[in-house]
Amino acid sequence: MTAVAGCLAGDNTGSEQEVRVGLGWRVLDSLDPIVSGLGSRVQLYESLIALDHDGEFTPALAESWGVAADDRTWWFELREDSVFHDGTPVEPAAVEWSLERAFEEVSAFDPVPIESVGTDGARVTIRTEEPFAPLLGYLTLAEARIVSPASVEDGSFVEPVSAGPFRFESWEPDESLTVSAFEEYYDGAPSVERVTYEFVHDDQTRALKLQNDELQLARSIPESSVPTLRQDSDVDLHVYDVPRMRFLVFNNADEPFDDLDVRKAINYAIDRDGIVAGPLEGLTEPAVGPVPPSLSRWANDDLEGYEYDPDRATELLESAGWQAGEDGVRRRDGETFKVTLRGYDSHEIPAIAEVLQSQLADVGVEMDITITEYAALSDAKQQGEFDFSMESWATIMGGDLDRMLRYFHSTETLIDSGYQNPRIDELIEEGRRTLDADERATLYDQIQEIVLEEVPVAFLTYYARISGTREELEGFRPHPIEYDVDLRDVRY
Repeated sequence: MTAVAGCLAGDNTGSEQEVRVGLGWRVLDSLDPIVSGLGSRVQLYESLIALDHDGEFTPALAESWGVAADDRTWWFELREDSVFHDGTPVEPAAVEWSLERAFEEVSAFDPVPIESVGTDGARVTIRTEEPFAPLLGYLTLAEARIVSPASVEDGSFVEPVSAGPFRFESWEPDESLTVSAFEEYYDGAPSVERVTYEFVHDDQTRALKLQNDELQLARSIPESSVPTLRQDSDVDLHVYDVPRMRFLVFNNADEPFDDLDVRKAINYAIDRDGIVAGPLEGLTEPAVGPVPPSLSRWANDDLEGYEYDPDRATELLESAGWQAGEDGVRRRDGETFKVTLRGYDSHEIPAIAEVLQSQLADVGVEMDITITEYAALSDAKQQGEFDFSMESWATIMGGDLDRMLRYFHSTETLIDSGYQNPRIDELIEEGRRTLDADERATLYDQIQEIVLEEVPVAFLTYYARISGTREELEGFRPHPIEYDVDLRDVRY
């Protein structure tokens, strides 16, 4: 591949411009958007509506949209100048087919009370069984991106044919994916002619490849690599807040974390500032509640959170019957307070776990650490076979808070904490039926207050995403909502 060799050597003056990007996705065995978000992130696929850099809904394949007076019938007016990558026009019937496929096959849409998807002239219509305010947010999810019926043969996904700014060229599952600029994209062809995404699972290897000019862009660089990269004059670092958080998930159904005082004690025992200053290199902020202040539309500014207070943690543990022995370790009824924290090797979780282990030891709690693949952690949680876990999840998905609030729903939970609160369930469901944004925000403020009081989870830190680019790569502007990689305007 002559173009690749030229790019690797730092000389991109050949016949075709190519940028190599390092990604850290772990499992990549499909480009079907209802299976994997990869194709959406690399801008193969286009949605009806998109998210801009401020997190606001913006036109994509639909140039306008609205909801009827019944608050149940949504309409989306398709633009006339969009075509699929095979040259066929993006027509309402094709969009209808694509959406119906996603709604029927993807569990992420289970909360959406779809009654029907249809067409009306140049419009696509979606009718819900009851008012559903988060619909626009769900339509920006990767799984809702529009694919042409030509992508599927005999029920199987055979090739990604969509209408995004880049079109599919080739890929090697779990190794690399190459896309090229789509000249007929309705909003103008990308500046770069070709992008090859290389799947580099190891964080440190990804950073090293960037330094060696084997990559022009490396995504999700670990905090531990930042000091070294800052010394490299050929590398530019992009550090930006994203709507994601690190948190502990307690098993609320079993001892010892079925006790509210114990959960609060753990919260007071955590020095979040120490975690940020240590393994996170001071690049983010300690978490107060589930929504970072940057999401001003949803954040409850009145939350105070849990300050580091080991004396208060000690009081709560003692009130729960956990007394410290001569060795400093707490026991109750002859049982040692010993728990296992489960995690996975990403988002600096192992390093933070070691800091947490030391902090909990200071209040008499023994903690073991078990790091596995995420799938093993998820299986253990679903079986209820865990004490607590450390994880990192998005705070806002698709521009709406609904999916994050499902973390705390009794039956729709995504984090398997065993937490149940009928009042929170009611508030989530009422928020879905409330189309007035201010009224909805008030309901969500109440949820945040309850969650912070009952602490089914412990919020640790918010999240800064780190990307690195070679100095000669211009025009990279990270998407703060992580809607996509956003390489339309890069030049190399």
